[in-house]
Amino acid sequence: MDEDCDVPERNCDDCGRQFEGDVRMAPVLFNGTWRRLAHSRELLCGECLMARAKALELNITLADLRPCEFNADWFEEFADKAPREIVMVWLKWARLVDENYRLWQKEMGLAPTVPAWASART
Repeated sequence: MDEDCDVPERNCDDCGRQFEGDVRMAPVLFNGTWRRLAHSRELLCGECLMARAKALELNITLADLRPCEFNADWFEEFADKAPREIVMVWLKWARLVDENYRLWQKEMGLAPTVPAWASART
């Protein structure tokens, strides 16, 4: 069990590798894209997701990724190939989340810090 989240550790449902080191969980995709690649409850690593996409000749782009904190680690990998409008949506999301985070810190009396995900191209 992960002590921080109380969630049982899981492995990739395709290759069976544990999510650690270079084995990252696949990005969170919009449902329509995910359903073309996996069952709704399937958990995949990034490598297996991309292999499935390649096999189906499906090009995963930044537009397929949900703008969310989890996907911030995937942003750079997809941003360079994305249309400017999509990148701007992501940057707008990052700014809003950062503003809300800073407000929360202030309300809680915490020293301001910048989360790692907030530094993506802002």
